[in-house]
Amino acid sequence: MSSYKASIGYQAYLNSGTRPDKIPPYEFIDGQVIIYPGEIYCRYRLHGETICLNSQPASSTNNLRHHIKRHGLNIYQPKSGAPSLDRQLKAMNWYSQFIKKDEIEQSEEQVAEEVCI
Repeated sequence: MSSYKASIGYQAYLNSGTRPDKIPPYEFIDGQVIIYPGEIYCRYRLHGETICLNSQPASSTNNLRHHIKRHGLNIYQPKSGAPSLDRQLKAMNWYSQFIKKDEIEQSEEQVAEEVCI
């Protein structure tokens, strides 16, 4: 299985150049923010409504973590090291929401070509 970094959804998220318009709010585990591997856009919402004014991408996920801490949020810390297979699958699933319809069709065509080869 390839990494979340190779997924079409992650590439769409990463290459958008700006924070996606319909980016969902953060999810929490025990009151701590879940940040998916590779995230670079802040999704913090003041009082659950107004999204953070900083719409620019962070230079890294670690820098995003520092930014989020300035909002007064605690961040869920999974085990250190490379993301587990489960975390990568969850990240790929989360990033898939950023794929545009034409990219899905193109992806399906690529998969069909790879299967036929």
